[in-house]
Amino acid sequence: QRLSDTTGERIAVAEIIAHPNYQPVTTDFDIALLHLSSNAQQPTISLYRGDTTIESELAFLRGTIIGWGSQGGYLSGSDRLRQVSVPLVLHETCNKAFAHLEAVTDSMLCTGYEKGGKGSCYGDSGGPLMVWDEPLQQWQQVGVVNWGRPGCQGVESYSVFARVAVYTQWVDACLEDSRSAGCLMGDEYEADDSSTTANEISVDGASQEHNFHHETDIDWFKFSAEKGVSYLIETESPLLLADTLLWLYDQDGVTPLTYNDDQQSGINSASLLWKAPATGTYYFQVEEFTGKSGPIYRYTISVRALPHTIHLPHIAVQQ
Repeated sequence: QRLSDTTGERIAVAEIIAHPNYQPVTTDFDIALLHLSSNAQQPTISLYRGDTTIESELAFLRGTIIGWGSQGGYLSGSDRLRQVSVPLVLHETCNKAFAHLEAVTDSMLCTGYEKGGKGSCYGDSGGPLMVWDEPLQQWQQVGVVNWGRPGCQGVESYSVFARVAVYTQWVDACLEDSRSAGCLMGDEYEADDSSTTANEISVDGASQEHNFHHETDIDWFKFSAEKGVSYLIETESPLLLADTLLWLYDQDGVTPLTYNDDQQSGINSASLLWKAPATGTYYFQVEEFTGKSGPIYRYTISVRALPHTIHLPHIAVQQ
């Protein structure tokens, strides 16, 4: 197949869904889904759903890369679709070649020959690494072209791929609903975006970790309070990225009682010290003050019942 051919399909992309955990420095989680505006007429290929251990892919020994990328160095891309078969390589071998930077993580695959000369290059990014599954008699995609040595040439010029098996659960969630917590990598307590779906939290000081996985994510909580007891509600952002805002609500989950933005000036954590006027279930919500979103905007939350304070009278002692 040639890019210059006019017999292929041209389909617009309606939506691009990048993995929310993508790390631009390490290129970990370098995978995205393209939602086409209409169905393609081309045959599809299965995603590899084997064991999550790296040995399951390495057992295939050999994989095939296809793409229209450069044939080496900094040459322009190819007009003709090309393919090459290469061995799958141990992480230890690949990381050794990249100066022991441990650049190849568990969410990646590595292929190539020690002497180089065969692999992916510029323009192949996003393309597939496939293996032939003999028992199933079908091709399966195990990787997505990610990165490699600059110039794509030289000894130990291995190719590195995003490892598909790590992402199949995320892919499935996005195919079902691209706005779901599973696709946007929401925390384990979702959905908790209203008082009716509020997550119950204990008052023993045990913390929970949450995140603001999309721009409208507001986390709701409920807890049991006793009349006259004081409660300390606190948030903390492990990476100092999330700026949390706390609102406390009455037992109807509607009437606001009090709020706190910053525990102290310049600190993104929030803290509320509040005495329950009556026994019952109360609610509070946590939102990101600046509107930032994504799974990296994490915070911990805890509620702690404080012991009753007994005020003893001051007795003067006469000399």
